[in-house]
Amino acid sequence: MTMSRVQGERVEHPQPGGPDGRTARIEALLLGMRALSAQVVMFHQATAERLGLNATDIKCLDLLARFGSMAPGRLAELTGLTTGAITGVLDRLERAGYVRRESHPHDRRRVIVRLLSGNEQRVDPLYAPIEGASRALAERYTDEELALLLDFIAQNQRMLEEETARATRANQGHRTDGATDAQG
Repeated sequence: MTMSRVQGERVEHPQPGGPDGRTARIEALLLGMRALSAQVVMFHQATAERLGLNATDIKCLDLLARFGSMAPGRLAELTGLTTGAITGVLDRLERAGYVRRESHPHDRRRVIVRLLSGNEQRVDPLYAPIEGASRALAERYTDEELALLLDFIAQNQRMLEEETARATRANQGHRTDGATDAQG
């Protein structure tokens, strides 16, 4: 059996066959997902830096673009960040001209965050090459293979949402230095 391992930045695929071929392919898949995840984080960070933001800021922009205006608390729920951390994100995004905090149209005591139009010219060109390359890659697969990939992605997204919620609940009230939020 050929073991899966990362060679530089590429994942080496195991040889098919043998009594442990399936295990090796699953390990290669998991290792490949780890490498892909790391590369996605690095891509978003590099892209965010070109916009004067950080990766968390850019992902919050993405959530606002996909789901529309929302309360800061809802953005905190979606990201797993504290409301204090979201305040910092929104301060940066507002200063950079990407969002505006406005009074809720039906409850003036509440605030909603609205994505400002016109920023597509700054953001979209940075993502166009990867979107085009991803579309070209997807075109190589049959409809059945695409359905399988979509199912795999959907199942992984659900699992990650559950694990993120679990980790967020475990983090509530606990800091890495051992103190609780109530202590300081």
